[in-house]
This record gives sequence, C-alpha cells and structure tokens, in this order.
Amino acid sequence: MLGTDGYLRQAAHNFQIAEAHLMDAEKQLHQLVERLEYCSKLIKNIPGDELMLWEQVDTIIHDTQPADATGLKPVGS
Repeated sequence: MLGTDGYLRQAAHNFQIAEAHLMDAEKQLHQLVERLEYCSKLIKNIPGDELMLWEQVDTIIHDTQPADATGLKPVGS
C-alpha cells in the first residue's frame, strides 16, 4: 500500500499525463478550426448557381431518407 508521499507522486504523474492529453486535444482543436475556416472560405466562394444545385441535392437526400433518420443536415444550412 502506498504512503502519503507515494499517493502525491502518483497524483502528480497523473496530472502530467492529463496535461499532455489536454495539450494534444487543444492542438487538434486548433487544427480543426483552421480546416473549418478554410472550408467556410471555399463555400462562400461557390457561385450561386452551384448553390442551387446543392439545395437540390439536399432535397433529394432528405426526400429519400427514412422518416426516423436523424443526423444528416442539409449542406446549405
């Protein structure tokens, strides 16, 4: 059984591991934000006639989904 000193060392080690995981998660989230901002710029540059095409695709997809299907959002939303 660990003594007080052992538990403190173990807690410090666990904190260091958790901190490393959080730093990695933060890095991944920043990369995701950059990718989403890039996608947003691309989408904003889509010509209007192409947007109409995507709205038609959304309608077709929505109309062919089972009534209880969830999770798919229209591209234009």
